[in-house]
Amino acid sequence: MNIIKNLVPSSKYNIKCPYTMNAQFIVVHNTANDASAANEIAYMIRNNNQVSFHYAVDDVEVVQGIPENRNAWHAGDGGNGRGNRNGIAVEICYSRSGGDRFIKAEKNAAKFIASKLKEKGWGIDKVKKHQDFANKYCPHRTLDMGWNRFLNMIQSELNTSNSSGQNTSTVLKRGSRGTQVRYLQMNLTGLGYKGVSIDGIYGPGTESGVKRFQAAYGLSADGIAGPNTLNKMDSIIGGLQNNLNKLGYNVGSIDGVFGNSTKNAVIAFQRDNGLTADGIPGKNTFAKIEEVIKNKDSDKNRLYRVQVGAFGVRDNAQKLVTELKSKGYDAIVVQDKGLYKVQTGAFSKRENADKLVVQLKKDGFEAIVI
Repeated sequence: MNIIKNLVPSSKYNIKCPYTMNAQFIVVHNTANDASAANEIAYMIRNNNQVSFHYAVDDVEVVQGIPENRNAWHAGDGGNGRGNRNGIAVEICYSRSGGDRFIKAEKNAAKFIASKLKEKGWGIDKVKKHQDFANKYCPHRTLDMGWNRFLNMIQSELNTSNSSGQNTSTVLKRGSRGTQVRYLQMNLTGLGYKGVSIDGIYGPGTESGVKRFQAAYGLSADGIAGPNTLNKMDSIIGGLQNNLNKLGYNVGSIDGVFGNSTKNAVIAFQRDNGLTADGIPGKNTFAKIEEVIKNKDSDKNRLYRVQVGAFGVRDNAQKLVTELKSKGYDAIVVQDKGLYKVQTGAFSKRENADKLVVQLKKDGFEAIVI
């Protein structure tokens, strides 16, 4: 994992980091964007807003924008707040849409934060969330997935291994034995690679499965499960688990290991969506999961608009707007498909739109939800 410095120029210290700082803890954020770490830092430096952070972490690298001996404006607790004046801010990228890139970015963040804790001689109690300092649900996606889960990821890194027993230096190959090999075999079998025995022994069947996995994902097909292969597999399965949890198919913890709970969740999803319910997430299953999530996100962003009338002549629409306003309603004219439509509200919840329709009808207006 690369760590790149692109530090704010001293000429902008008065805006971005005006005070010297003796760091006391780390504050975790999600960016709520889908930009890379380099772009997040570049934008932070480029603008003149009093918003700043020390590090951004994505699926590839860590980029530093503020020196650790300067404060940053990130915690929302004011000019003298502990978060803003004593915390090292770490932003995790790609949290808006989530998916594989966010899963990998979060894992990189856990590794990076663990390295900082080791460097400073701190324990896990020195890891805070933005929410601890301000009335803001941040880091939003990390909180959705489980804050204690993320702390456990960091603690695992402090213990030199992550939740599946793998680390950045792990290399598994013919002749390897043990729990890590067993996890690898479970993942290969779960992803549909046949001929792999789950016995904890890295034999020819496991080697063949690894080669096929590597070839399928553009990796060097040498049959050796090194960091690139293990991280890719972990990212795929972790992303699958996260998406299934998001859709209400409980897999438990997002640990990157394809166990029975993950298989059962895949079967349930396949059954509910007219797919072959074999528990193997092939191309059709992955595509369907993405489709369902996209539709769900679209529904989440939908606005329910209340329409009171539609006219071919704008003057008629404007007269209705005037009448509505005389009775205390806000109203606008929207031109759509050759008609002038009068709308009185837009709501994220259908029930609120329905309430307005009832009130409008009581006042003698015809209204519908569109």
